[in-house]
Parts: sequence; C-alpha cells; structure tokens
Amino acid sequence: MIIKAEPRHLPTLIDYVYTCQHTGFYSGYLSLDKSKMMQELDTAVQQGEVWIAITQEVQGVLVGHYDKTRDVCDLAGPYVKHRDVSVGLELIDHWILSYPDTTRHQFFFDRQSRYTLNLMAQLQAVFKGHESILRLERATFLATEVHTDVKPMRLNQKEQVRTLHAAIFPDVYLSPEALTREQPDHTVYVLNQHDTVIGYGLVKVTGTQASLEVFAIAKAHRGQHLAKPFITTMIAETFALEDVNTVQLVVENLNCVALNLYQSIGFTLHRENCSYQLNPSGKR
Repeated sequence: MIIKAEPRHLPTLIDYVYTCQHTGFYSGYLSLDKSKMMQELDTAVQQGEVWIAITQEVQGVLVGHYDKTRDVCDLAGPYVKHRDVSVGLELIDHWILSYPDTTRHQFFFDRQSRYTLNLMAQLQAVFKGHESILRLERATFLATEVHTDVKPMRLNQKEQVRTLHAAIFPDVYLSPEALTREQPDHTVYVLNQHDTVIGYGLVKVTGTQASLEVFAIAKAHRGQHLAKPFITTMIAETFALEDVNTVQLVVENLNCVALNLYQSIGFTLHRENCSYQLNPSGKR
C-alpha cells in the first residue's frame, strides 16, 4: 500500500531515511546532516511530497521536491527495505501520477548504488552525467593566494548578483532570488572590480561542514587568473569560523578545468554521483 506521508509519520521517517542515506541509498537531493535532513523532510511532508510504501511497517520512502518555476521534480530515493525493486517502481509511479504534466523527473545518487542503477534501467531513464563531490579539510588547506576585493555581498549589490547569476545559470536549481535571500549560515561573497560585481559565490555552513554551492565569474573577466584567488579567499574566510573543519563542493566530471582548479587548492575526491532524468511525463 502506498500512502502520502503525514506529520504523524515524521519520527519514523527521520530515522528510516537518515539510516538509508548513510547505508547505500545516498541521494544528493537530501542532506546527510540529521538536523538539516529533519527540516527538509518536515517541509516535504507539509507540501505533500513524500510517499510511503507500508504494510505493517515502512517498506519504502520516496521524497520529492517540485520546482514550479523550472517544471522539474527532484527525487530522493526511493529508500526501500530489502532493496525490493517492485516497491521502488511502485513509489516512483505514484509520484509520477501526482505530477502527470511535469516534463522532468530527476535523480541524483551515488554511482555505486546498484539498486538505483537497476531502477533507472527499468525506467529507461536518461543518463545525464557523473559529478564528483570534492572535499577540503582545514588541516590540508593553505591560503597561498587571496584576493583583497572579495567581500561578503552588500545590500546594494544584490541586483548585480541576481543579474549575473541569471545570465550565467539561466536553468540552475538556485534562482537569483533564492541566491541573494538572507538566511542563517548562508554567505554570498562577491568579487568587485571598479565598484562592479564581476564574480560571486555562495557558501552554506551546516555544523562542522561548509558547502560551496555555486561559484561564477562574468564571462568577460574569465582567463584573467581570478578564479583561484577568489575561491581561496572564500575558503579562508569560511575556515576562520571556529567550528568548520571541512568544505565540500560538487563539480561535473566533464569540467576538467574546474576539477584541476579545485584539486590545485587541495580538494580531493569524496564520492561520485550519477544524474538521471526520466522521459517526458515519466512515461515508460
């Protein structure tokens, strides 16, 4: 039986999904940090975006997020007991029936997950590429290059950052408004040149780990050796926070220039993920 999760299911969901995230069912669409994951699950349940396969106990869970502005569904899981393929397919079918006109249903998961890869094959999902999660530890970071024009974004720079972000990443998951919205533990850094924003980066801090969520330099200013000192300065500012021990980021494997840049700063491979997308309307 497949049911839509309700607030009363949250305590069970939190323990079940947290365990799955750390034992072979990892999805990049949910946090590994328990407190952050609790918030994400609570929001998803409130929005009616969590399905549960249940008999006398939970057999599987699928967590989703529908982005109306991009007409995209990002799906975490399915997290399935005993790796039952039929339960996983049933959960996905229930989700698709809830969003029949959506053009894209996306999965983002550890490339070592044979269970999820098997599901993708049966769904005839389209492979979109591999991405690497890179990590940098405080103990191995050397701030050899910094840039004095890198500062936290000021209020009067928000519009410049939004315009630059929309031009560089017109279809990214992070909207210009979300990027510049003031939130706890979120810092947008900007690179200035003659009072003009020519680059920006978003750093999120969760407990002892920080994530470089997005980073970009205006097209007209690329090739000027600005990227490395810009990133190094953001990382140095982040490690200045006493509790932060690790900085993490995600980069597409095909982006060799970016991979080489991050590795030259000291980032090392932590995990490789797969990205898959269902056919239009999720039809098989």
